[in-house]
Amino acid sequence: MITMTQKHVKLNVTGDLSILIFGVTIGILLLSISQSFAFDAFVIHPTSTMTVHADKAFYKVGNIVTISGIVTGISPSYQHQEPSGKVGLLFYSDTNVFEKILVDVQSNGVYSYQFNATHAGTYQIFATYQDASAQGTFKVSSKSNEIPVVSTISIQTDKSTYVLGDKVEIRGKVTGIVPGLSISLVLVNEDAYKSYQSASVSLSSDGSYSYQYIPQERGKIDVVASYNYVAVPIEYIIK
Repeated sequence: MITMTQKHVKLNVTGDLSILIFGVTIGILLLSISQSFAFDAFVIHPTSTMTVHADKAFYKVGNIVTISGIVTGISPSYQHQEPSGKVGLLFYSDTNVFEKILVDVQSNGVYSYQFNATHAGTYQIFATYQDASAQGTFKVSSKSNEIPVVSTISIQTDKSTYVLGDKVEIRGKVTGIVPGLSISLVLVNEDAYKSYQSASVSLSSDGSYSYQYIPQERGKIDVVASYNYVAVPIEYIIK
């Protein structure tokens, strides 16, 4: 009786240990899978787009320069991670002035940075955020009598409301032409997850421009035309 009882207990212990080991193994496996999916969800983020510009095209030494822009496709998981949650700004001038900084992005995608223009030169701005990038330029002069080119932009569409499949035409005219400079158009669909597209359009000799495209999504479209650091908006509807 004693032997049988001990043997019975031994069998139960062995069985329990097997179940326990099996359970622990499955638990570890599930935890590993869970961590793997969590890691994948963390590293895969939506495609981002961005803009960058200075508040003016021309500054004098000692002026305050404001660089700003908008980022779309921000992943909440990345918003507070460094450097992924920050915009990288690189400034480079023809006089070999070089600076690189990181700027916080607000929850609405807006970012801004100010600095004192201490060195003259023509500056290039390179902005990056995750997989997006944008470029801009501005000039800083040490000459008090230098007069910059001042531009104006007009913009209009051939209709205010379109049906999906219609051709949209955006046109207008620029005064104060800078040789070799194209007008930039940025189109954002506010109703389709803020989908974004951009175009660089050459000017005719009289400063006029025209851009045509066929929309692929319905929604309210916000357009911003920018030239020589002057920007004007317009909007229309795609039904």
